[in-house]
Amino acid sequence: MNHLYIDIETTSGANLSSAGAYRYAEDDHFRVLLFGYAADNDPIHIVNLEQGERIPAEVIEALADPAVTKLAYDAQFERVCLSRHLELPRNVYLCPEHWRCMKVWASYRGLPSSMKKIASALGVTIAADPEIQRVLREKYLHDLRKGGDQAPERWEKMPVVLQTLGQCVRQNLTAERALYEYLRRYPLPETEWAHYCMDQRINDRGVKLDRKLVGSAINCDDFFRGGMARRFKEITGICADSPARFRQWLAANGMRVDSVSKEAVSRLRKTAPVELDEALSLWELLSRTETRKYVALGEAVCNDGRLRGLFRFCGHPQGRFSYPLIQLDNLPVCRSSELSELRDIVRAGEFNSLDSQCASVTDILTQLFVTSFIPRRKCRLLVLEYPALEQRILDWLVRDDWEAHASSRNYVRDEQPRVSEYFHDDPRVTRLCLDIDNAIRRCLTHPAVAKTHGLLFSGYNGTLCIELPSGRALCYREPEIMFGVDGFSIIMYAGMNKDGKWDIMQGNGAKFLRDIVQGLARDVLLDAMRRLTDANYPVILHLANKVVVESEEPAALMAISAVMEKPPHWAKEMKLTTQGYACNRYLEKKQRPSRH
Repeated sequence: MNHLYIDIETTSGANLSSAGAYRYAEDDHFRVLLFGYAADNDPIHIVNLEQGERIPAEVIEALADPAVTKLAYDAQFERVCLSRHLELPRNVYLCPEHWRCMKVWASYRGLPSSMKKIASALGVTIAADPEIQRVLREKYLHDLRKGGDQAPERWEKMPVVLQTLGQCVRQNLTAERALYEYLRRYPLPETEWAHYCMDQRINDRGVKLDRKLVGSAINCDDFFRGGMARRFKEITGICADSPARFRQWLAANGMRVDSVSKEAVSRLRKTAPVELDEALSLWELLSRTETRKYVALGEAVCNDGRLRGLFRFCGHPQGRFSYPLIQLDNLPVCRSSELSELRDIVRAGEFNSLDSQCASVTDILTQLFVTSFIPRRKCRLLVLEYPALEQRILDWLVRDDWEAHASSRNYVRDEQPRVSEYFHDDPRVTRLCLDIDNAIRRCLTHPAVAKTHGLLFSGYNGTLCIELPSGRALCYREPEIMFGVDGFSIIMYAGMNKDGKWDIMQGNGAKFLRDIVQGLARDVLLDAMRRLTDANYPVILHLANKVVVESEEPAALMAISAVMEKPPHWAKEMKLTTQGYACNRYLEKKQRPSRH
């Protein structure tokens, strides 16, 4: 056996989308209902665990055998759930090095994130409808809870549901096989699989939460939110849950508005009459969702107080990470100089005194959110970042373009219409945008590889590939050059839009350059994280230009900085600098003493 295809059906008392795979698998009601597998080209087998069947011994052995590659669409989910089913020690998971995630692989190739959409795009056997599977799981769990394990009459209906779910598993495995046959023609670089395994280890490790702060913050938010909602109804006579009715109330009081979004209300308050300002202020506070992130933390935290599964490798197009549980790239900043004292008040549950010591409880809770991430006992968090990383990468890309640096107007006639679109203060960047645009047009109209600034462009089999100096490729599906209404040609391609939907989008040199720079920034960071891992500095959090290490030695900050400032082997001339600090809570720097 060389390859083992796996797909499972599970049920749990936790919500997978909000709790994440790790908390989902820890729930007391978690169970694996069906285990579907296929070895190499052998027939598909469905093991009905719920009705007493057992996974064959040779398959159990294969799950731990490093010589057998385990293939699953969302490998993290299968790996974590099977670790629980096999009753591995607490917080010990099957080795990610033995697994290959086809969702990651497909994303690398620029394919959609949905298995059903991928199957449709490639013309393979359609995978099972995930919505049907979700409804069946919920029905099954509802029947279990309603009847209980000691109600045999409830079990009479179970085989029908399990049979339908088994058909879904069989369809999924058939689609996974077909997808693998397509993907194996376009191997993922081994460095990417190494980065994926490192990402899985970081997710397995997790980060510790101050659960007392999280619980108290939820209670505090509910306490003040209830008071604000009551006051809002006293003023307006309506509940604070209907934007349309609030707009009608404002219009009846002499203020006609098109929107009462948070941004719109913030602008309205600058010119609003005094008699309407309190209602607008309350609406603005009640509309804020930052404090509800505490609820998300509470739902996802594991039994040992650590939050796992924060990162999704290749979750965004072009290889960037996404954050399925908490948007780590959009966290509030700690501004208050009295944040430590106010946090103690929140943790103690003294909500009435909190109101008298700060102008806005909601704002303080929002600031406190990032300080919920703490180190384990006897450790500190070491936070290091690359300042202006994308600018350094851009400087590195244009380092040899002296001709463009000498003259910003040395463009050929065909390029003139696009110069204004790509104009940059640095003429070398303008030149780079044009060179990228032209290289893409050449490789799409002629079956040849185009090259500029160390970037390789090729178009084949319905995919535009931009190979980066790091060896990784950015892939765009269904590229095409079309002519617009103004007579100028434009580059079109299919991909994920900003709302996460598969769409036809327009590209140009500047847009592709942005993807290239962000992609290289990601590669620089992952290269540094790999070297930190090799040096035994465990990363627990990371963002676009930042890593957080949990360490017992604050003096390790200098050593970590030295590791990170070493440029990757594919960019030895790149100048990298870091800045960082040690803290007891994430993003909470020690306040400097005031000077008198």
